[in-house]
Amino acid sequence: TLAGLGRDAIVHRFSGKNSPQEIANCKDVDFVYAATPCYYHPEHVRIITDAGKHVYIEKPAATDVKGCLEMIKIGKKIDGKLSAHMGFQVRYGAYFQEMTKLLHEGAIGDIACVNGFYFASDLGMKDQPGDSPTARKLRNWIYDKVLSGDPIVEQNCHIIDAYNWVMKSH
Repeated sequence: TLAGLGRDAIVHRFSGKNSPQEIANCKDVDFVYAATPCYYHPEHVRIITDAGKHVYIEKPAATDVKGCLEMIKIGKKIDGKLSAHMGFQVRYGAYFQEMTKLLHEGAIGDIACVNGFYFASDLGMKDQPGDSPTARKLRNWIYDKVLSGDPIVEQNCHIIDAYNWVMKSH
């Protein structure tokens, strides 16, 4: 069950290559949490929003410029009609919020330069006995440049987002 909905809540779980369209066709779903490899984000968000459903998609928007431009196009199409959010959860950490508030208030003066690091543990391979090459690739998509973009696109985008937030610019 989903937190707060109780034991009798209807919860759907779709998997496989047709799952985005199955979700889009599901009449009792109005919000979709999409946690798929980044490569698929533009296609999945388009399918979900074309069906009139609200969406939360994990970051990043896409793995390349073409995909990002598609996401911008989708955003303009749904503007004001649906809720869509992308998972830059760093902004919701209390320490980050307080630090950014102090920086914006000028606590240390004008910011002249930013420098950051992104530390993460090894995610580890998630192979299962008997996986086909395709299943292995999808299960370990984070290590595939096509599916993830690479570590800068998939993980370091948090630091780039934090820079933009702190600097109030791009």
